[in-house]
Amino acid sequence: MNDHRKIKVFFEVLGRLLSRVGSQALARIGAELGPEEKVTLTNGLYFRVERSGLTLVSVGAGECQSMKLSVDEAKQIFSSIESACTSRDVVKVRAGELSWTTDARPKSNPEKVVIRFTGPLGFHTHGRQA
Repeated sequence: MNDHRKIKVFFEVLGRLLSRVGSQALARIGAELGPEEKVTLTNGLYFRVERSGLTLVSVGAGECQSMKLSVDEAKQIFSSIESACTSRDVVKVRAGELSWTTDARPKSNPEKVVIRFTGPLGFHTHGRQA
C-alpha cells in the first residue's frame, strides 16, 4: 500500500470514528488514551486528544501555539485532508476560526503533502512526506 493510500485510509477511519462519537464519547476516549496521545500530521503539527476535545498544536521557529477545536471542526479538517489525498488536489475548508488548506497535488516529490492554515494562531505552513 503506497503512503498516500495509508494516509487516506487513516483519515477515513478517523473521520468515521469522529462522526460516530459525540463530545462525551470523545472525552471518554481521551481519558482512556491518557494526556499525551496525539495524531501527528507533521513533525511540527499535531492534534492532541484531551478529555475536553481536540487541540491543534503547531510548533516552529522556536515557538509552540495551540488552539482548541470542537469535534465538528476536527471532523471538517480530517475530511478535507482525506479528500485532498484521494483527489490528489488542493482542498480548502473553513472550520470555526480556522481556514485550512491541504495540498496533495503531485510535486517534484510525489509523496509530499503541504498543509497551510490561518486563524488565531496566525499563518502556518507544514509539509509532510506521505
